Amino acid sequence: AMFVLVMRVVAVRMPAYTGLAIAYGLASLMMFILAVAISGRPEMRAFFCPECEGFWYVPSATLFALAYWVLGSSVLAYSLLTYGAKHARDATHCLAYTAVQPLSAAL
Repeated sequence: AMFVLVMRVVAVRMPAYTGLAIAYGLASLMMFILAVAISGRPEMRAFFCPECEGFWYVPSATLFALAYWVLGSSVLAYSLLTYGAKHARDATHCLAYTAVQPLSAAL
């Protein structure tokens, strides 16, 4: 919900997709910093992934699912949400999405 409200304000000041790119960049940077901090502590690595071969190892069989998760359910969904927040008469119209998100994700 906060994302929609913030993007509604941001989309007035700059192109909506520029604001989305900045949000993704900041979120990616924060996740990278957290991952580096966790990877440096063996007890944290064991807590988050006790059966992992290596903390940074990604099995090749999971690449398609990972790409779908990142591109489909994240980038595409938030791009459409940003577009909706910019063009809706009222930002609360976009918030209705949060109630149907589990159903739309299942489809």
